[in-house]
Amino acid sequence: MKPILLDSNILIAYLDIEHIHHKLVAQRIDESKAVFALSTISISECLVRAYEFDFEYAVAYQLSFDEIVSIYFDLDQAIAFNLAEIKSRNSVDLGDAIIWATADLNKLELWTLDRRLANKYKNSRYLLAG
Repeated sequence: MKPILLDSNILIAYLDIEHIHHKLVAQRIDESKAVFALSTISISECLVRAYEFDFEYAVAYQLSFDEIVSIYFDLDQAIAFNLAEIKSRNSVDLGDAIIWATADLNKLELWTLDRRLANKYKNSRYLLAG
């Protein structure tokens, strides 16, 4: 079974018990028997707000990633070329393009809370849709 790539917003919702979509995301992750993966850009995206709060909080937050994430994909040359092609043809921000390129290059399903990204990347699952 291939891993499922999580969008940054999925990890944020899962780890923040006060997030509006925490219960739904936690339920879907806990029900799944999948192995979950993360693009390393998501580490940065997830930690910005945590560092704004407090350094120790950010470190603890980062350590909790490993509770659900088993595989990390670094931005490498192949992903960089793929993301350049994606970005040239689609109106998406750089972080989303990196995540999309990572999923696409590795033929992974992408779980997201971003409807626009889900509509653009064919092999995605928009968790807010029924």
